[in-house]
Amino acid sequence: MTDPARNLVERRGLVSVTMLIGLIILGLVAASLLKVAIARRSAAKSEENQRQAELLIDSAVDRAAVRLDANPDYAGDVWEIAAEEFVGRGPARITTQVKPDPALPGRRSLVLNVEYLASTPHPVRLSRTIRLPLPSTAR
Repeated sequence: MTDPARNLVERRGLVSVTMLIGLIILGLVAASLLKVAIARRSAAKSEENQRQAELLIDSAVDRAAVRLDANPDYAGDVWEIAAEEFVGRGPARITTQVKPDPALPGRRSLVLNVEYLASTPHPVRLSRTIRLPLPSTAR
């Protein structure tokens, strides 16, 4: 092989190696961007699920208020919601308890527990306690 032909082959080899290294770097950058995108999507889903659980608690408070208004002796219940019944991703279970508040005589506490997506790998559990006045006996 002549000297100019050999230089051409060596340059082609160098270009091929350089291109291969560039493609590897590009692949690593793409993989890391994909990993960040997946992490952000997961965080957004988690935040959305947390917000849905908060909305379920708000609904349970309203539901308990209506029940307490209709029946002052209402002690609570369990509200099971199938995924098909609302715009959620899965089923929800809301437990409501009305108890006398030991710290404040004459008042009751409304204790709410939400289990949203309980059958999934990342369930959301949320609790809230609200102090309520006892209904007047004049009713």
